[in-house]
Amino acid sequence: MNETFNSNFISKKIFLVVAILFSFLSLLEALKYLEQKDAVDLGYRITGARLLVANKSPYLYVWKEGDDKKFYNQYEVYNTEVNGVTVPPSVLILMSPFASFDANSVKWSWAVFSYALLGVTIFLFFKLSEEEHKYSIITVALFFFSGSIGWLLHIQRGQNYIVYLSLLTVVYYLFKREKIYLSLGVLALLIWLRFPFAIFLIPFIPLFKKPKYIFVFISYGIVLIGGTFLFTNLQDWKDYFYALTEWSKAQVVQSEFFSDAQSLSSKHAEIGAIKNESEYLINNSSFQYLFQYHLKIGLFKLDLFALFMLGLVVLVYPIRKIVRRGSAELLFLLAFLIYILFELCIPAPRYNYNYIQWMFPLLLILASYKHIRVKPYQWLFCAIGLSMNMGLFIYIPRSITIGEFLLFGTVWLILIGNKKSNKEIVA
Repeated sequence: MNETFNSNFISKKIFLVVAILFSFLSLLEALKYLEQKDAVDLGYRITGARLLVANKSPYLYVWKEGDDKKFYNQYEVYNTEVNGVTVPPSVLILMSPFASFDANSVKWSWAVFSYALLGVTIFLFFKLSEEEHKYSIITVALFFFSGSIGWLLHIQRGQNYIVYLSLLTVVYYLFKREKIYLSLGVLALLIWLRFPFAIFLIPFIPLFKKPKYIFVFISYGIVLIGGTFLFTNLQDWKDYFYALTEWSKAQVVQSEFFSDAQSLSSKHAEIGAIKNESEYLINNSSFQYLFQYHLKIGLFKLDLFALFMLGLVVLVYPIRKIVRRGSAELLFLLAFLIYILFELCIPAPRYNYNYIQWMFPLLLILASYKHIRVKPYQWLFCAIGLSMNMGLFIYIPRSITIGEFLLFGTVWLILIGNKKSNKEIVA
């Protein structure tokens, strides 16, 4: 028995060393691209934050000769009615402390910040996991996520999804530690930054039988909304939703603008991200794009809403008992799948820098293996899906999208296999 234990312990250490090495090599690659390229998506948000601070529309402003150079974005496409800023004013408020930084300082600061948040996410799941799975938490996080093409793209583009992932992990961590008031506060902040995270109210529904929790959550919301209008006005929000509508139309009418790397306009291809698919595997996994690109069917808002509702019924009906009496772990997994389904139905491009969000359900399952039954073939499917998302199946067309759908289906099967769990949530 001791020999078996020692063998398993040594194997875990070997896998961990390999994961650390792989993650380190990925870090070197990220540093190389940060040195050579600009963080384009981050640049849009910084420009938007500067416009917001200057009381100009972050979404409709078009730079003209003679305007202040700090509002100029060299990668902006200025022959459109809206500019490239697509995040809500709440995110621009978050970015405003960086608004006075030059582009080079911003991209390096944001990269360091992103890696710090990645470390926080891993650490919190490490704290939640049982002793025998702590090595697995670190190994999976470093190898399949920090060593992935999606994370490399996330760092190089200066994306925000690690912020959302780390906040969601804090919500779950505080929930598990029964610090419900604090958990609700962080969730309110997360929804303020990205509204689809309102879906994660699902795990709190059993607690809302007590009015005090509803009151606390509404209070957090009032504070955040009130604080928002200290820095923004109603017109900023109208411009934001108008810009989203215009970009949604563009994805259908001019799908090549939002397609994979080989179809990007030359101006966008030369900016930092992607020159060809051999350099970075890029997939746009939004349903709107997939229907347009593969089936030549244009989906607009009502079509996508109907598709989401259909998917929601198919997703939830077989596991509806989980909603009524599922454990916290299962409710968070269910909320995550609904959130991803909603993301897929949003009329906007969805590239694989979003993939880092899948760290949440995978590490949750690992950290909760005593409460969640996972069959061997489901672990295998997870490993294949993660490997495809990493870009290890380069010769399979749209392998990254297929890998994400495989992960989605596998987590759903895990939920179905655990639907009889009736562990009650304790307030």
